[in-house]
Amino acid sequence: MDENDILLNNNIMEKSIIDKKAEAKSHNNRGVLLHMEGDMKGALSEYRRALEIDPLNSTALNNMGFLLAQEGKFKEAIDYYQKAIDIEPHKSMAFANMGNACAAIGDFPGGIEYLNRAVELDPKNMIAWDNLGKLLMATGRLSEAESAWRSALLITPTESHLLTSLGTVVGAQERLSEAVDILQRAVHFDENSAQAWAQLGIVLFMRQDLGSSLDALMHAKELSPDDTSIRHHLALTFIAKGDEISAQAELQSILALEPENQKVQIDLAVLYLSSGQFEESLTLIDAVLKKDKGNQKALFYKAVTFVQLGKKNEGRNILQELSGSNGKYAKQALDLLNNMEPETQ
Repeated sequence: MDENDILLNNNIMEKSIIDKKAEAKSHNNRGVLLHMEGDMKGALSEYRRALEIDPLNSTALNNMGFLLAQEGKFKEAIDYYQKAIDIEPHKSMAFANMGNACAAIGDFPGGIEYLNRAVELDPKNMIAWDNLGKLLMATGRLSEAESAWRSALLITPTESHLLTSLGTVVGAQERLSEAVDILQRAVHFDENSAQAWAQLGIVLFMRQDLGSSLDALMHAKELSPDDTSIRHHLALTFIAKGDEISAQAELQSILALEPENQKVQIDLAVLYLSSGQFEESLTLIDAVLKKDKGNQKALFYKAVTFVQLGKKNEGRNILQELSGSNGKYAKQALDLLNNMEPETQ
């Protein structure tokens, strides 16, 4: 074989490799289109075909991981993300996706590490900054979360959901006036954001501006009437304003949407108790204890309800058991016992 033959063979091989890469890219691109249209099965098929042709296609590997993560198959997704990172260790989005997948399986330190690497590689990766902020806040690292969201806002300064997150974390650090200013900007840029209005209402509540808090939360409820978190905060605001009837109505509406919501069942039971509706209170408390017999808050208020109904011995027995526990209601139970009349024989 002469030199020309060798050159010709090399050219043929190079063309074959280029053609295969182009074919793999084409399958990956079709997969992306199907993915965006919600055809997960079709997208999966195209990504797999791309990887059969070109196993080192890092974009297809990343896309495959993203699809699997959307289906809740996080460990499989992590395997694909790792392969993509091994092939292209400077690809920011693969690190960001890996961080999200790690967080989804409870590996928060790993998630933070990968997301930090993602923003190091691409400081303009707004999605990575946003997810890093969420993860840092979830782990109580509030000042770092604030820094992450401020970095995201340098990229998109009018993004309402980023302003909402920033206002939330600033409020959590008790800089309430600053938080209100930020959240007012959030609703200015997106007046239809229920979450922005809700968070504004919550921070105004924390600042004891109950009237403005109520207005913001009512607006949030209009935008998202089935959001039970908004309704719960609205109920708490009504309670703080002394409007127990409206608070009861909000809590009842939550239970219509979420009949097994134990926190709301107890809160409504306490409201019933405070308004003298003892039997209604007891019904809700018993429903909670049927599912969670050791729920100390429910047990405490069951004892209080018994006392109000004149069943003091039954109430005392519950309080004595609670007072000997290590739970948060032990001291309250003991204080109530000490204030009760001596047990009758």
